[in-house]
Amino acid sequence: MPRRKRNRKKKVQGFVLPLPFMAGIVFASALALGYIRLGTDCDRLGQDLKALETANRNLSRRLLTEEYRWSRMNSAGNLEEALWKHGMVMGIPREDQIVRIVPGERAQGREDRVSEAPLLAQALRHE
Repeated sequence: MPRRKRNRKKKVQGFVLPLPFMAGIVFASALALGYIRLGTDCDRLGQDLKALETANRNLSRRLLTEEYRWSRMNSAGNLEEALWKHGMVMGIPREDQIVRIVPGERAQGREDRVSEAPLLAQALRHE
């Protein structure tokens, strides 16, 4: 019997995996990588959230401290002490020293040329 000559180009050498099996492996590895990425993103966002909560707590404490200092500074005794320290003498104004501001009107009839300037309010002397 004569030997048949085979085409060596069509001859498959080595181990070949079927296409559905390879597609399953690629899909499973993509899912695994996605799961790992979601886990790292959640951890990073958790750390950022923790840092922001700590900063918020510190700022709240600082706000309370500053509000306390401000209220102490604006107390009547401390205001009088600060005025005395800077050499200022102040008292309650007399009625003729009080100026009332009425919104939406223009100043008219004033001697110091204020009526020429565009004003949004009229200053009236209380009598």
